[in-house]
Amino acid sequence: MRLVDLRFLSRAIPAAAAVAVLLAAPLVHGDETCNSPYIAKLIKGQEDYVYVWTLGVEGLG
Repeated sequence: MRLVDLRFLSRAIPAAAAVAVLLAAPLVHGDETCNSPYIAKLIKGQEDYVYVWTLGVEGLG
């Protein structure tokens, strides 16, 4: 291999890895671990009511 080819590869491989990470990032997501006070019954397995936020819309929900 020529020196020019090695220089190209030394830049192309990290660049390809960075592109792969950036393209895969939207596919990865974490589980929401925050326990909201509005779903406390759902966590305990006592699903009597489902709380719905309607943002002040009268008659909705």
